[in-house]
This record gives sequence, structure tokens and C-alpha cells, in this order.
Amino acid sequence: MDRLKFNTRESLYSPLEIEIDKVIYKHGKLTREFTLGLEAIRKRIALRDEAAIDEWIIFMFGVKPEVLASLDVREVEDIYVDITAKLQEMENDRKGMAEKRLGIEEKKDPPAQPVKASPGKNAKRSGEKKSS
Repeated sequence: MDRLKFNTRESLYSPLEIEIDKVIYKHGKLTREFTLGLEAIRKRIALRDEAAIDEWIIFMFGVKPEVLASLDVREVEDIYVDITAKLQEMENDRKGMAEKRLGIEEKKDPPAQPVKASPGKNAKRSGEKKSS
């Protein structure tokens, strides 16, 4: 059997990156502890805590608070929205690949059958003679 090799220092997955003022920031390794920290901040974001988005980006990428403070608020929000969407997309792809390896197929609803309209009350039926 082939050996699966993992490393506690490096991840199999490429880090997400953002660039601010020509400085590239990579996210921290998504360990359980790290993701729990992100989730705690995300709960505050859901409660409309305005400072929480900055804290999430600082925690995620190690960006200095003064760097974020110099950005437009909308840019900071864009970073959060784009990165969380990308993380979700990556997780969905990873799960899909894992399910294929395990032989689990995605359950799909059967195609919808066309609905046949019933003829109106006075409609002519096939084989029926039209009365004059």
C-alpha cells in the first residue's frame, strides 16, 4: 500500500494570499485551533460587530492593524467576503474529491416531469364530434 505523507509544518493545500501595498500576506495553516479562532470571530461578524472583520483578517493573514486602518472600509469588507467565498469553494471541491475517492455519489433529484395541462371545461376531446 502507498504511504500517505503529511507534515505538521507544511500543508498539502496552497495558502490563500492577499496583497496590500505590494506586500503579500498568506493565511495561517488551517488547524482545528486556528479555524476555531476564525469561527469565534465570524460569530461576532454575524452579530454586526464592526471591528470583527478587521480582527478576522488580522488573525487570518497577520496583517498589521495600522495597514488595515489605512484601507477603505469597503476594501476591508471585500477582502473578508472574497476570502470566505474562496475558502467555501475550496472546501466544497475538497469534499467532492474525497467523496469520489470513497465512491459516494452526489444525490440528485430526478428530473421534473412535464406537467400536462388538463383541457378546459369546454375543450374538444379527441374522437369527439363537434356539435353544431
